[in-house]
Amino acid sequence: MIGYRILLMLGMSFSAMVVHAASFEGVLSWENKVMLGFPVTGVVQRVLVHPGMKISKGQSLVSLDHRPFQINLKRQDAKKASLTPLLKNAKRELDQAIDLYDRTVLSEVELQVIEGKYDSLQADYAIAEADIELAHWQLEYASLVSPVNGLLIANHFVQGMIISEENKADMFMELAYTSIMQVELSVSREQMSTLSIQQSVNIYIDSDKVQGEVKSIHRKPDGNGLYKIIIRFPNDSEKNYAAGQSVKVNF
Repeated sequence: MIGYRILLMLGMSFSAMVVHAASFEGVLSWENKVMLGFPVTGVVQRVLVHPGMKISKGQSLVSLDHRPFQINLKRQDAKKASLTPLLKNAKRELDQAIDLYDRTVLSEVELQVIEGKYDSLQADYAIAEADIELAHWQLEYASLVSPVNGLLIANHFVQGMIISEENKADMFMELAYTSIMQVELSVSREQMSTLSIQQSVNIYIDSDKVQGEVKSIHRKPDGNGLYKIIIRFPNDSEKNYAAGQSVKVNF
């Protein structure tokens, strides 16, 4: 009887080890993706990249025709330049008016008129400076630049395309971060109960073996009674792994 109990306990321990050390099929996906588009309108002049290309941080992706933005900047500079002498003259006139008012030569009403003229020109000058700042910003964003290292997985831009207020939300490039990837897989309730967040696992991708960790455990089962597990791993070498690629995971 004692021997039977020992064998039963060993068998149960072995079963638990099998569950814990089980191998699962998983699918690769990108942990993070970013949608890149234009905050300004214009005409697409150049498309410099294509889906499947590796992208570096700061790399130019798409460029709009810069001419309208450059013309607008010149107009705003000219507007400010035209206001500069007017503002200087208004300030000189105001200083003289204050001096005359202090000597009771000028009435308070006359002083207020001159002050109002100066204040109005000051406001116009401030608006001109803000318009120049906005024109610089628009010119800067007439070129779409990658904010990260990644892989271009979708492009909606074509040379000659007009980016308008109506369609610019639908015009974008989709970029995947390649430095971190993840594996999605489904396990049974028993297998899920043996897992914990940040638990280390081995991932086999073709002939490569990489170390990952459990990122999330969905506690609600799907229609098949299985639980979704997400595992993340660093792709430091940035190998050409693909989303949708099948992998094996050992716990």
